[in-house]
Amino acid sequence: MDGHILQTIGLAGRGDVTAEGLVSVKTPPQTLSPDEAAVIQDVASFEAVDYVFFRRFSDDRSSQPAAFVIDNSDERFSTEDLARIHNALWLHGVAPLVYVAWPTRVDILTRKAHVVRRTESLLHR
Repeated sequence: MDGHILQTIGLAGRGDVTAEGLVSVKTPPQTLSPDEAAVIQDVASFEAVDYVFFRRFSDDRSSQPAAFVIDNSDERFSTEDLARIHNALWLHGVAPLVYVAWPTRVDILTRKAHVVRRTESLLHR
């Protein structure tokens, strides 16, 4: 994923510096906590998700997945594909947000109700 896209959504600084809690699904670090490793392994089955952003705590609480990041800057997924992916991620129920990076914009997808309407309108034309 282009670092510029991660910078645009506030998940990376300059160079290779990423936000604390941003974990690559394709190349996760070896030092993940067991709860983060389980989420990464689980979400890897969706194949479209490139990163998971975890909310990490300073006490002993487990990290919480806060967002999935999909790099669609090469437009490999159509709007219809992304509607289906988003619906599947919502039904999975792990993270409340999905960031989708396009060549010229970043979509922030929330709430299952919006996805259902969007999916219906895209699939039933």
